Amino acid sequence: MSKKRKKRRQKFSERSVKAMSRLAGGELVKTTRKGALVRIIDTAIWLWFLDKDPFAIHLLACSAYNCLCDLGEKAELGPLLQKKLPRFQMTAVYDFLRHASPNQLSDSVELPPVVNQWILFYAAHSFAHLFGGLTALMCAFGSYFSLFLTPEDSKSRKVAEAFLPDGVVVDELIELSKIEFLNKVTQMFIVEIKRDRAK
Repeated sequence: MSKKRKKRRQKFSERSVKAMSRLAGGELVKTTRKGALVRIIDTAIWLWFLDKDPFAIHLLACSAYNCLCDLGEKAELGPLLQKKLPRFQMTAVYDFLRHASPNQLSDSVELPPVVNQWILFYAAHSFAHLFGGLTALMCAFGSYFSLFLTPEDSKSRKVAEAFLPDGVVVDELIELSKIEFLNKVTQMFIVEIKRDRAK
């Protein structure tokens, strides 16, 4: 039995980019793999905090999650969640949306939105191990996840405090709405990250 040949992904040709740029009046945007992951994860987190469409969040979160699974596979630095739940079980809806068969126009899929927060948390965790740090938005999401989306007991409360910005205690944040939390904690992490880089 012959092995199925993998399709080789090609970059946009210079000619096609110029043609599209002329049509749209846009420019070429270049980034590294790390940069692309930052854009995708941060955008998904921002949409999650704003309670935007769970399918849009899922597509972004899963594309980053799958990339991190591949990047971290050999060094075992991929998302830890895949050790508990098979990777393609977590991304089944993503695969449904990415792959379609001809003339299947009325099929459907169900997405439990809670899946997104777990994928985002473990994607950010893996990103930190692979690239040596987190963005302010990733830090804010990790804080919110640890504080509000894990079991309520004294142990998890102490764990949550470890995710918070320096000098902040749980009681200062417990009454904030998601948006208030996002704004306040993200700004605090921006200050922390800038301070750490200046050292």
